[in-house]
Parts: sequence; C-alpha cells; structure tokens
Amino acid sequence: MQMIKHYQDSLAQAIIFLSRLSEQEYQYCSSNMSSIGAHVRHILDHFIVIKHCIEQDSAIVNYENRQRGSQVETDKQLAIQSINKLITWLGQLDHTQLDKLISVESQISITETCIVSVPSSINRELMFAASHAVHHYALMKNILSTQIPTHTQASSDHIANFGVAPSTVQFNKSES
Repeated sequence: MQMIKHYQDSLAQAIIFLSRLSEQEYQYCSSNMSSIGAHVRHILDHFIVIKHCIEQDSAIVNYENRQRGSQVETDKQLAIQSINKLITWLGQLDHTQLDKLISVESQISITETCIVSVPSSINRELMFAASHAVHHYALMKNILSTQIPTHTQASSDHIANFGVAPSTVQFNKSES
C-alpha cells in the first residue's frame, strides 16, 4: 500500500499549492489557457471516475464521464475539500479493490466517434491518475508564473518538485 501514500502525498501537494493562491488566481483564465481551477477539476475528475467504478461495483472506467464546468473550477475551497476527501478515500482502499480488473473506455478520435476499450486494473488507473495530475500541476505552475498579471515569482516557488515527475526528481537526486 506504499503507492497509495505516494498518491496521497501528490494530492497533498496540490492542497499546499492551492492554499497559497487567491480566489482570483485560482479562477484566472487568459484567452488561450484554462484556469488553474479547470485543471484542478480535470485532475479530480480522473480520480472520481475511478472512485465511482469501485463504489458502483462497475468493471468500466470511462474518463469521458467528467464534470466539465462544475463549481470546483471556480471555488478553491470546494476544490481543497474535494482533494481532502480523495486523500481519505485512497487511504481506505484495500488490496481487493486495488487489484480489481477493469476495462477503460475512451474516445480516441478527433474526427469521428471511436470509443475503444482496453483491459486494466484499479491499481494501474490510480497510477495513471497520479501521473496525469503531475502533468497538470506543471501546467498550473506555468499558468501562475507566466499568465497571471498579479502573480509574483516568489509565490510560485513555494513547493519543491511541484509539477515534476517522480522519475525526474529521483534522477536529479542521483545527479547531485
């Protein structure tokens, strides 16, 4: 269950990052970028789809079932509460739930409807969701440091390795 702790730690990083943002920074949306709140909602959606698969005793994870435009995109405190709930939920998972075999369905074409289904497991999908979150953390950090006019550089450097892949962190440690 060591991997669950790492997923929880990754989500906890997001709470620290968000807690240092103003509501305006959380909601800020330039003409060509999503808001930090939209990225947070997207991250949560992936974990929530997996959670629903377990809770509904389903054998299908479909990442197209997202809550686009939900209140989490504009309410930083609700986002933090949602992340805390996910951290708690992750800690309650047992080996049977984690090892459950499932199918992942996804729309793969931008020109036509083409939904494919591939075999997976809850373990594998949680690994994907955590990795996917790190990718979005990097985007959120970039939005904060380059797109938000009121942002100061000092406030974006407050979390070590936020938005950096675990393999990169380990590589950097071995090089120093």
